[in-house]
Amino acid sequence: MQLGAQAVFVGSGIFKSGDPSKRARAIVEATTHYMDPQILTKVSRNLGPA
Repeated sequence: MQLGAQAVFVGSGIFKSGDPSKRARAIVEATTHYMDPQILTKVSRNLGPA
């Protein structure tokens, strides 16, 4: 993101996770707030196996 990326690729593996909706939301939040370690820590917890 810092280098000017305008997109993030999310592979189909997200649908094989334990909770695809939660993982998708975490990806959106992490991408939006990539400079905020507190938010990154929060959204990365309890996602289950990838």
